[in-house]
Amino acid sequence: MLAGGLVLPVLALAGSPVYEAPLMCAGALVVTVIVALLAWRFAARGAAGMTIAAVLVVVACFLANWVSYPGSGFVVAGLLGAGIGPFLPRQRVDVPLALAGCAVAVAVLSIVRALDSVSAAALVLALLTAAALALVLGAGARADRRISASILTGVAVCYALFSIFWIGSTDPHVTWFGALTWHGPRHSNEVALTFDDGPNGRYTLETANILQAHGVEGAFFFVGKAVVQEPEVVRQLVASGNLVGNHSYYHGAFSYLDPRYPELTQTNHAIYAAAGVCPAYFRPPHGTHTPFMSHVATDAGMTLVTWDASARDWVDTDAARVARRIVDQSKGGSIIDLHDGSDGNIGVDRSVVVRALPLIIEGLHAKGLKVVRLDKLLGKPAYTSKC
Repeated sequence: MLAGGLVLPVLALAGSPVYEAPLMCAGALVVTVIVALLAWRFAARGAAGMTIAAVLVVVACFLANWVSYPGSGFVVAGLLGAGIGPFLPRQRVDVPLALAGCAVAVAVLSIVRALDSVSAAALVLALLTAAALALVLGAGARADRRISASILTGVAVCYALFSIFWIGSTDPHVTWFGALTWHGPRHSNEVALTFDDGPNGRYTLETANILQAHGVEGAFFFVGKAVVQEPEVVRQLVASGNLVGNHSYYHGAFSYLDPRYPELTQTNHAIYAAAGVCPAYFRPPHGTHTPFMSHVATDAGMTLVTWDASARDWVDTDAARVARRIVDQSKGGSIIDLHDGSDGNIGVDRSVVVRALPLIIEGLHAKGLKVVRLDKLLGKPAYTSKC
C-alpha cells in the first residue's frame, strides 16, 4: 500500500516534460517519500486532519498540470507527500521493502521516458539517498505520535499557499499573476524563434547569420549588463532586421520579487543607448513573474512574453536532440525559446544552439510551419517610444 501510494503521485508528476530526465523523476520520488513518511508519522488522523490531507492532494494534482521547472516539481511532490502520508496504514510498515518496490517502478518509468538521457549513476545515487532517509525516518517510528490538528492546519495552509505562489510565479504559461503571452494564434502556421541571455559575442552573431542564410528573422532577448559590454553586437542585430527585446539587467534568480523591478527600465535604457531602439517586449528571466512585474511592464508599454516550446538547450550538448525536441513541441503559434547566451555572461559556449538551429529551421519547414519575427506573429509593434 505504501509503495502504491507513493508511486501514483510520482507517475502523475512524471507526465510533465520537466521529468524527462531520470534524475528529476528520482528527485521527485525522494521528496515525496520524505514528506509522506513525516506526514505518516506525525499528522493528525481525525476527520479534520484527513480532510486537510485530501485537500492537499487535490491542490497538488491541480498544480502538477503547471509544472515546468524542477524546483516547482519538487514543491508539488512535497505537497503530494504531505497529502498522501496520513492515508498510509497506521501499523508499522517495512519501509525499505516498500520503498524498493516504489523505486523499481519509478526507475522503469524514468528509463522508458528518457532513453536518450539516462544517467544511471545519478538515478542510483538518488534512489539510495531516498532509501537511507526512509530508514532514518521510518526506523522505530510510532504511528501514534501526532501533531495537533490546529498546527497541522496552519502548516498545511501555509504550504499550499506557498505552492500556489511558487507555481504561479515560475510557470511560463500561468496568467494568474497578470497578463503574459506564451504563444501566438493557434490557427496559423506561423511560429517565432526567440533567443535569450545574450548578447554573447560570436555565438549571437553566428546565430543571426544562420537566420539570415535561411531567410528568417528572430527575436533576441538581451541582458542589460551584457548589452553594456557588447553594444556593437546589439547594433548589428537591429541593423540585420532582428528584433531586440528586454531580458532584465542582471538575470538574477530572485530579483523578480522586487515589486519595483527597476531592471526593466535599466535594460531598456542600455539597449536604447546601444542601438537607438526601445524594446516593446520583455521576457522575465527563467519565466518567473509576479503581479508587480506585470504592472511595471504594462506601465512601460511592454508585452510580457514567455514561450511554449523549449528544449532546455542550456543543459544539453546534443544538437540533434535539441532540434528534435523543439520541432516535436512546436505547432501553429508557437514561441520557441533557445539560448545564444547564459545569464548574460560573455563568452559562454553556445555552440549547441548554433549547430541545432539549421536543423530546427529545416524541421519546422518540413512540418509545414513558417518562421516569422515575434512582432509579426503577435501583431504588435517591435519597439516603443517610452525610453
